[in-house]
Amino acid sequence: MDMSVWFLMGAALVFFMQCGFAMVEAGFTRAKNVGNITMKNLMDFCIGTVAFY
Repeated sequence: MDMSVWFLMGAALVFFMQCGFAMVEAGFTRAKNVGNITMKNLMDFCIGTVAFY
């Protein structure tokens, strides 16, 4: 039970870190490109999740 809690906590922290990097990257771009940057980061997360397993 103890290791599963650490695993889930670590996964949640990595997920929130990915969201934070997406917000920083979206903040550095023009307003018209925010949708493209967000979609790129979402696809990066999805492909990375599938590739991990």
